Amino acid sequence: ANPNSIAITPIRLSHPGGTARVGEVVNDNLETGIKNLFCCDASVIPETLDLPVVLTVISFGKRLGDYLLKNNRV
Repeated sequence: ANPNSIAITPIRLSHPGGTARVGEVVNDNLETGIKNLFCCDASVIPETLDLPVVLTVISFGKRLGDYLLKNNRV
């Protein structure tokens, strides 16, 4: 790293998300506009959160797994 480009700021924590938002990039079942292509991670959360998202992402995975099994998509 260039020492002249390093900035000192207060500690800031976030958990990025929102790059593949539900309703915009994926539907309620986390499927994209490409058939059988699903997105199941923090990117589907509409806004960046200032707290850990691991339990939310785990619940997305469980919900998507149930959906895929129920609809014979696996």
